Amino acid sequence: MTEAKLKWWLSQHTYTTLVSSFQKYSCYDCYDILTGHIIELKCRTTHYNTMILEKKKYDAMIATATATEIPVYICSTPKGIWRFNLLTIIPNWRIDQQPRTTFSITAKIDKEVTYINIADGLKL
Repeated sequence: MTEAKLKWWLSQHTYTTLVSSFQKYSCYDCYDILTGHIIELKCRTTHYNTMILEKKKYDAMIATATATEIPVYICSTPKGIWRFNLLTIIPNWRIDQQPRTTFSITAKIDKEVTYINIADGLKL
């Protein structure tokens, strides 16, 4: 699933007032006006029982959310779509070698990440 298809699916099934982020380098991909969810999307081509989240992304979303907004991480895999409320997740941070960018296969760097079990999320 692509990010565009995931946004469309969410707008049809979960979020009726979903809008894309208007900033090119925003810390989130979209926002739902009705629920106040600021949403980061991740599409995986392989299913994992744990979803990886970078500390930089987590910190930025927590800092961006106002008192009435909820930072949400939504991941799709071939086995479904899971939503995680970042306000209820207790991250266990560690340093792992990860690709420098989403599209980089060989260039790896140390990144501070956490792994969120799908059991801690809601399957949409």
